[in-house]
Amino acid sequence: MESQLDSERGPGKNKKKWNDDEDEKLVAAMLDVLNSGSNYKSDNGFKPGFFSAVERQLAISLPGAGIKAKPHIESRVKTMKSDWSAVHDMLAWNNTSGFGWDYNNGMLEAPQPVWQAYIQVHKNAAKRRSKKFPHYWDICIVFGKDQANGRDAQTAADIISDMT
Repeated sequence: MESQLDSERGPGKNKKKWNDDEDEKLVAAMLDVLNSGSNYKSDNGFKPGFFSAVERQLAISLPGAGIKAKPHIESRVKTMKSDWSAVHDMLAWNNTSGFGWDYNNGMLEAPQPVWQAYIQVHKNAAKRRSKKFPHYWDICIVFGKDQANGRDAQTAADIISDMT
């Protein structure tokens, strides 16, 4: 016999719509866990136990919200990383000059021609034009070393030149 819990599982049955307060608390919880000295960060993401530790933090800051590591936190972190990665690419890559950060509104800014040229190549970027991303700088700390960006890369010739 199928339990009530089992009948509530499945695609689309456990979706969570996150609000701004929950996002803020999630980012704060991730930073707290990463700064706790428990070494949850790895070269390609997070070590086992990270999401459970974040769940415990959220149970304190958002009592009664029922936010679970799996699927809620894992899914939201995946979405946040995807959003962060796209914004980070626009700000950090050499071939995306013209983008800047609007600190007052917490979002990307660029002149109209820069946006138009970028959107022609990156169709999904249009939605980022007016989307606020208030936790960008904190999320840089959370995901910062997860993505190579080519900065500070040197060729063998550069290294030899520096040695002489």
